[in-house]
Parts: sequence; C-alpha cells; structure tokens
Amino acid sequence: MNSCKTTLSSFKIIGSIIFLLFTMFYVQAQTRTTKEAKVILVVDKDSNQITNIELFNTQITENEMNKKYLKSVFFLGLFKGRYELNNNAIMPKSESIITIYTDKLLFSNSEFSPGKNIKIGSIKTKEISRKKGELILKTY
Repeated sequence: MNSCKTTLSSFKIIGSIIFLLFTMFYVQAQTRTTKEAKVILVVDKDSNQITNIELFNTQITENEMNKKYLKSVFFLGLFKGRYELNNNAIMPKSESIITIYTDKLLFSNSEFSPGKNIKIGSIKTKEISRKKGELILKTY
C-alpha cells in the first residue's frame, strides 16, 4: 500500500515538473502585441546599423548598456506592433512600426543617420517617413 502511495506521489511530482517546464518554454516563445512601447535602439558605431531593440528601462545605466553592447550607441524610440521578447530584447514581427528619434541619443550627443536599407538584426525594414529628428520604419 505504501509503495502505491509513493509511486503515485512520484508521478504527481514528475507530472507537475513537466507541466511547469512546458509552460515556461511556451510562455517565453509567445508573440506579444503593443499599441506603443518606449524602446532603446542599439546602433553599431562602425556600420551605423541597428543591431538590437531593447524595452526602455529607467533603471538601466550607461555602463550596463556599454558592457552589454560593445562599440554601440543608443537611441530612444517607440515600437508599435507584434513582437517576441527575449531577455528584454524585442524581436519585431512583420507589419510592426518603429519610430527612431534620431536626435535623442542616450548617453551622448550625436545623431543617427542611416542609409535607405535598414536592417534590425535579420529583420528587414522599409522607411515610411523621415523628418528632422525622427525616422519611422515598418518591418516586413
């Protein structure tokens, strides 16, 4: 009788662990949607290309960002649309809109002036508007 209870308890524990692991991996891969979120765009100093998009965090310091992204500068922006989140980094889905405030460089005073073909990692974008101090992109 005791061995049946022990076996049943073991199955419950193992089942619970498997369920929790499945839930954890499923939630991380979920696609999210936002009407608007403040973001930090990470731009490589040498290539002047956007290498990453991070959710804006008021607690982040210049030192932390420079350690995480060597040889990069950081611009403020807005993100609208669908995305996946991985360690505070946004992976945009198609049809998302990214507004880059090219005159709002965090931790410095230079401006961002990319060419026409702008990629965010492996994500392709199309310029929809360019004004003084603002660049709006759409992913596809």
